[in-house]
Amino acid sequence: MAIPGSIAGFKAENARGLFDDTTFIYKNAVYACLKPAAREQFKKEIGWYEVIDSQTGAYAALDIPILHKNGSAEYDIHTCFLNPVLMRLYAALIRGPNAAVVMLSSGGGEISTIPKTDNMERIHPIVRTEPGAIAASSVLAIWGKSMDVCLHPRGDHTNTDYAARFDEYLGILTAGLRNKSPSILHVFSEWDRILFPNAPAGDVDSEQGGGRGKSDGYQRATEAIQAERPVEDEPEGAREDFRGDGEDEGAASG
Repeated sequence: MAIPGSIAGFKAENARGLFDDTTFIYKNAVYACLKPAAREQFKKEIGWYEVIDSQTGAYAALDIPILHKNGSAEYDIHTCFLNPVLMRLYAALIRGPNAAVVMLSSGGGEISTIPKTDNMERIHPIVRTEPGAIAASSVLAIWGKSMDVCLHPRGDHTNTDYAARFDEYLGILTAGLRNKSPSILHVFSEWDRILFPNAPAGDVDSEQGGGRGKSDGYQRATEAIQAERPVEDEPEGAREDFRGDGEDEGAASG
């Protein structure tokens, strides 16, 4: 599955404009993200590591601080996909930048509200967190701090395969839902608590990753999911009866 030409209405060629004022998403000064060369300082935040006995390095797929709530540089099933940056970014995409400003000013803990003006959330309508939304926000958060100029399936500078990344993240999230992994269910619970406190109970849309080769991080993530004891009795309002039926419904909710 490839990342589409636009995510929530932002064309790939113009998506960098969302990050012109990066303070409401990353807490970084604006000048620090505007130029590709300046963004090199963030490469460890998006998974850069040096290869042992080599003068080169590479970007990890899951050992990425910007994906983890605690900024961990190693994959942690309990904190991955819970970095507030991801939620602020998604709020900015579907509700406008001011929604992220409000979240940041409240320390990231305040429930995000829907503005009265027209926005992507109202147009589509979006009522809950879907796997594709988390996967796409994760990819976009990484790209936003990369030295890549345009959001293409493969990065023009970092050589990051963003399309494969999206597939992996989507695959991890959907596998966790199918297996009722407590940690993955917690991810959706937290996203809904902050972004969609009135999310309806019921099925999560079935979205499957593509057939691209998976990284070592993906293998570790799926092993961690399988090692967790499934949630047997879900509380009222929890996500129920997820169907992994192989349908492909796109990159993001909305």
